[in-house]
Amino acid sequence: MKKTILILLILVLIFSGCSKREAGTQGPVSLENTPEPALSPSAGTAAAATPDITAEPALTDGQTPGSGETPQVSPTQVSDPPASPTPVSTVESQYLEIIGLYEAQKAVNPDTIGWLRLPNTKIDYPVMLCDNNEYYLTHDADKLASDNGVPFMDFRNADSDRHQLIIWGKNMKNGTMFHDLMEYKTERFFNENRIFEFLYKGELTKWEIFMAGVWDKNKINPIQTHFTDGDFFAEFENEMIEFMKDTDTEFVDESVRIAPDDRVLVLCTASYEFDGAYMSVWARRIN
Repeated sequence: MKKTILILLILVLIFSGCSKREAGTQGPVSLENTPEPALSPSAGTAAAATPDITAEPALTDGQTPGSGETPQVSPTQVSDPPASPTPVSTVESQYLEIIGLYEAQKAVNPDTIGWLRLPNTKIDYPVMLCDNNEYYLTHDADKLASDNGVPFMDFRNADSDRHQLIIWGKNMKNGTMFHDLMEYKTERFFNENRIFEFLYKGELTKWEIFMAGVWDKNKINPIQTHFTDGDFFAEFENEMIEFMKDTDTEFVDESVRIAPDDRVLVLCTASYEFDGAYMSVWARRIN
């Protein structure tokens, strides 16, 4: 009996030890290195990739930027500005200014015959014309008594072709009227200020100074207003040029020869170098 119980205990111990060894061969399950399950391309549980909302969509063939489903708002189109008006030329601007002054003065005094403006001087005045050469020595452009007077055209400018026009003005010590003709006694001023405008009977004419200087009324008289023809006029002017070349207070453009169909404008005032001295500027019309 005792032998039978001992044999049974031995058999139980044998089978119990076998089971422990088989379980031990599996070892503990490591959670640190267990790989995540791989997701197959068709797995429905795979998470969708997060879209990059800052990325521009790729363009397919034929697309242009902004032609996708979501239209891009294009900048507001601005039409070209209207073309600027054609600028007024300097000549037109000067004409409009001077004609305005002339017409305003003529409305006040019908004796107004023109407007004279010389560069870099105070000479910017209306020019009068009446039936004598005395009235505007003592009256202004409005016919008011004035010691300054106002520039005026010699009433003897009578030849039909107006070969030579004479304009007189006082040489005032206050610097007004024709005082600034004295500037043409200096060579530099003569060379740099030879072109000027004279509005005559509504037409803006341009003149170029070719001679300036002092002359003695007791020796010569350049104030000729009547010429029988163009040849006589040209001969007279060219002789005057030769005469002035021999004086001490003159500047002459020696390249100038006056032709029969030229027009000459002479600006005259008193000078004070000696008794009977006059200062004149001669100009030839160039337009």
